[in-house]
Amino acid sequence: MKGHEAVARALLDHGVDPIFGVLGHANIFVLDTFRQLGGRYVPAGNEGGAVLMGLAHGRCSGKVGVATVTHGPGLCNSITALVEGVKSHIPFVLLCGDTAHTNRESTQNNAQR
Repeated sequence: MKGHEAVARALLDHGVDPIFGVLGHANIFVLDTFRQLGGRYVPAGNEGGAVLMGLAHGRCSGKVGVATVTHGPGLCNSITALVEGVKSHIPFVLLCGDTAHTNRESTQNNAQR
């Protein structure tokens, strides 16, 4: 089993459905597998919107809200919405890939750790 398959399966095994997000090359394989296994993906127009959708779902459903964005600027675009979630004490998980350590010249390279 590949890493993205294990992540998608773990999400479904823990009752995550749907996932809100913005598709990018750092999360495409997880989302594709998640959908193939029967999960629902709800696309958002931007990363902050994806996080807010996940937060709203968590607040209204009583479950943990989940969103996904791509790395670098995609993650940066989600920060304001993440702060709102922390202040509101909403259970939430943000899935985000990362740039390979060896790819320092990537335009998406960001010290997100």
